[in-house]
Amino acid sequence: MASGKRRLLAAALTGAVFASVATVVVVADAATTHDNATSRTESSRVDRVPTPVLDWQPCEETAECATVALPLDYDQPGGATVDVALLRLKTKDRSRRIGSLFVNPGGPGLPGTRFALEAPGHLSAGLLERFDIVGFDPRGVGRSTQVRCFGSVEEQAEAFAYQSVIFPFGAAEERSWVRGAKAFSQACSANGRPLAGAMSTAEVARDMDVLRRAVGDTKLSYLGRS
Repeated sequence: MASGKRRLLAAALTGAVFASVATVVVVADAATTHDNATSRTESSRVDRVPTPVLDWQPCEETAECATVALPLDYDQPGGATVDVALLRLKTKDRSRRIGSLFVNPGGPGLPGTRFALEAPGHLSAGLLERFDIVGFDPRGVGRSTQVRCFGSVEEQAEAFAYQSVIFPFGAAEERSWVRGAKAFSQACSANGRPLAGAMSTAEVARDMDVLRRAVGDTKLSYLGRS
């Protein structure tokens, strides 16, 4: 990516309003150093997955939506798949379009499609004029194939009740939070497989690299919050 594109993205982000603890911006650059390059092993793992054809359909009045099947396990690209949902807001002036900006609100567990749909409310006009905004629900989340850890809503509510406060304060609340976390992890380990075992950050990053090819971009531009 040319330096002018980098400056444009930085300036656009400066004008955006964020209410998050941390914001991560990754802008692809043609001058990527070897230390930052994807390893040969990882490249071969992702590149052997055929580039999907996205069947974009109008949705949410102002956007386009698509769903794509991606490998559950990238070490077994011909095996089971998981559906990943996408939503795109296209630039109105296609002649000024630079490429696609993938966005993810973090959480973890928040839907990126909603984050993309609401982009006009938290990204600058300059950014929206030059990039298609593409949000995706990470595997296991939202409109993508959902991970199901609990046998019933009641079981889930019981586990989450131990984490009724946003941040635990004091020994009693800490013990409650730990108990809830153990109940959640045990439920996912027992009932959520195989998807629960294939929802790592690495797998989501691989999904995003395949999706980057699917939208026709040679380099990835990404905005992540947490």
